[in-house]
Amino acid sequence: MEDTRAVQQSWKSFESDEVFTDKTLIAYYKLRLLEIKQKQKLLGQFTEDGKYVLSASIKKALVSLKKQIRFKGDDTLECLVTLKNIELSFTVQFWKTADKAVANLYFNESFSSDKPLKSFIAQYVASYDDTFFTRVKKVFNLFEDISELSYEQNDEIEKEYENMEQERKERELLLEIQSQYFILAMFESLQSSGERGQKILHRLKTLYDQEKEKPGNDLLYSKLREAFDKMVMETGGFNSLRDEIKEFDNNIKFYSKQIIGFDEANAKLKKYAETVNQEQKKSAGATSSKPKSSGAKYKPPKTVGPYKYTTAKAKKPDKPKAKPKDFMLGFKKNETKIPDLKPSISSATTSTPIIEPAFSKNEEPKKPENKAKIETKPAGKPKDIFLGLDALVEERADDKVRKHGLEDVKNTSGAIMESSEISKTASREPVRML
Repeated sequence: MEDTRAVQQSWKSFESDEVFTDKTLIAYYKLRLLEIKQKQKLLGQFTEDGKYVLSASIKKALVSLKKQIRFKGDDTLECLVTLKNIELSFTVQFWKTADKAVANLYFNESFSSDKPLKSFIAQYVASYDDTFFTRVKKVFNLFEDISELSYEQNDEIEKEYENMEQERKERELLLEIQSQYFILAMFESLQSSGERGQKILHRLKTLYDQEKEKPGNDLLYSKLREAFDKMVMETGGFNSLRDEIKEFDNNIKFYSKQIIGFDEANAKLKKYAETVNQEQKKSAGATSSKPKSSGAKYKPPKTVGPYKYTTAKAKKPDKPKAKPKDFMLGFKKNETKIPDLKPSISSATTSTPIIEPAFSKNEEPKKPENKAKIETKPAGKPKDIFLGLDALVEERADDKVRKHGLEDVKNTSGAIMESSEISKTASREPVRML
């Protein structure tokens, strides 16, 4: 008969030989490892068998980084990469076999101030000759000349560091609040413990008195909880202390439950935000890649300016077949009388007619409205008719009339005046031509 009972979960400590089988202790220790990973900016992951590993994608990205050689030994190279605000340390080790030469690349990190991490990244094996070192530098992207280096950028590694820093800041305040409850509860629980618990309590209170006097110590209780974990592991581990302290499990559960709930909710929010972002990118990509319609041409919207000019396409008028008089500005269809080009101003007023181009491109121009009485005169000779020009007639105070257009202008004495002289002598209202 098949055994359907659930296999008991276990987790080996990365810092000692202790193995946790209780779910409460496993959850608490995993939170400790996650906090250290974020604080120390570790690119790898901790496994349940007590190991620290780097993913294949991270290893590949680390190999591709350009590394500056800082130290050369007989069988060792020490290299450095500056990536934004963090420095990455690498080590290359060489040795020879009977017929081959081997070079290993390692990535250096730190779990704590007294526990370095040295992770294997890649290996190069080839025949040994004078060019072996040159080939190793090319494979591992090693450079001796600093001028060959430039600012390094790797999206995957930079993103990993940015995410860790962001998560650390998001959890920092909650960890401090939970650590305060945890330490105060442990102070009370350790008072009724045995000899081992009393030693831990004495050391913890001494550290508390020292740290609380330091200015700007905002994360006091987080530091005390980290120190408490080290004291416990140095004196026999969590499993044995759990058997000595009655309230040990409750204190750990209360600390872990709130943080685990926060991490789970935060992970769901980020996953949802990532899904929405991907959908928006797909939608934007589909819109941009959609082929343009081959139907009607683009028509600009109609806009109206201060002179009622519209951008709508005007209907092309039929070619006139009328006599020259039909070309005159102001001529209307079915109109038998030709409008006079030389309106005169009544002697009752000296005001000049105001001409405003308030008609659209598709409309026929209207005659200017003038409050002054306008006397009509017989139409002039064909030479007085100018195609497409406004015939402007002005009357001076002395009733001397001048006409200007394409032909010369004569003064009262019969002398010829240039059109430029008209602007100097004539006084008139400004006229804007369409």
